[in-house]
Amino acid sequence: MPWTASQAKEKTAKCDTPHKQEVWAKVANETLERETKKGTKEADAEAIAIKSANAAVANIKEEVVSGEQQGRFRERAQPQASPLTVDETNGVIKDVLVLGGGTRGMGIYAPAVMQEAAQLYDGMPTFVNHTKDGSNPPYDNKLGVHHNPHMSPEGIRTDFHFNPQHRCASQLIWDAKNDPKNVGFSHDADCAYEIRDGRRHVTKIRKVYSIDLVGRPGTTRGLWEEEEPGEFIEGEIKKESPALSVPAGSTFLKEEEVFMVVEYKDITLETLSKERPDLVAKLQGTDDMSRLTEEAKMLKADNAAKDKELDGLKAEKAMRLREVDVAAEVQAAKFPTNDELLYSKRFQEQLIKAEKPERAELIRERMALAARLRETAIPAPLTNFQAPPTDTADTSKEKRFFGE
Repeated sequence: MPWTASQAKEKTAKCDTPHKQEVWAKVANETLERETKKGTKEADAEAIAIKSANAAVANIKEEVVSGEQQGRFRERAQPQASPLTVDETNGVIKDVLVLGGGTRGMGIYAPAVMQEAAQLYDGMPTFVNHTKDGSNPPYDNKLGVHHNPHMSPEGIRTDFHFNPQHRCASQLIWDAKNDPKNVGFSHDADCAYEIRDGRRHVTKIRKVYSIDLVGRPGTTRGLWEEEEPGEFIEGEIKKESPALSVPAGSTFLKEEEVFMVVEYKDITLETLSKERPDLVAKLQGTDDMSRLTEEAKMLKADNAAKDKELDGLKAEKAMRLREVDVAAEVQAAKFPTNDELLYSKRFQEQLIKAEKPERAELIRERMALAARLRETAIPAPLTNFQAPPTDTADTSKEKRFFGE
């Protein structure tokens, strides 16, 4: 079911101003339409729409200054009665209406308010299209500048000086002559306003940032401005740079789309999975980048294990080759390898750890030691030795035995 602004207060007590009620109805209806197109069940679609609208209204911040509210406006201008003069050679369009007093939608401007602010439009640049968040537009989007701001019965007019060499200049000239309703100027300005009878009555234009050229006019429906109902959406604007700074607490009235802000407490896994499956996949580590990162880690660990195994095999092979070299050197030196005392396990380990010159020296020293041991060897014990008789009666045998 489509909702009206008057029904908003029934859904949330935060819709305490006509403006908030209008925002609530717009967000709710657009969300309901979007969910219905997705195939969401009617009851679920309505619940999502109401929840989104409540969140959008809850995040609207309005600063009250002396009973006034502040906002950033991209306004619509009033229609012009007749075409304007286009000087193609010098790149000038004279008497362009940039702000009208009887605007429908965004705000209503009294002649005195426009008269007071007219000189703020002098020297203001025009960029091709608004930026969505109020940030600095790209330099190459600048098309021209406004001079000679002055009041007319319809509102503020200027002479628009554009660069004839700009990529959009020929399109601008063609549309101005043949299809003016498709181009128009839309001012981007900070304003103070009051809500009266459900409408925003601007009480002061505080600062003008630019007067932009848009294909679907936000300031005017066309250069010759046929009147068109206005659109507005209010939401916080991010402060990007001094050139486009916004006073604390100001709000930004967008031209084309709802600036929806959902509070953290309203976020569920179900809604997040539905609206941002890419973010859920990233958080769960199932997106392509996370998967590839994990695969890379596994491959790196596998390669490290294989490198370690390979290093072990290389070390083992080097040990075997050294053992073969030691065996050949010992054999060439005719070392008695069958002598466990000389060719002990410890001596073998010393040979394997030593380099070839050191091994040769160790073998020579061990063989020299073996030679000295042979030279100083103790004779083997007598095997035919007989003890002297123990009979004391015949001592002559003992004397003969000992040579006496």
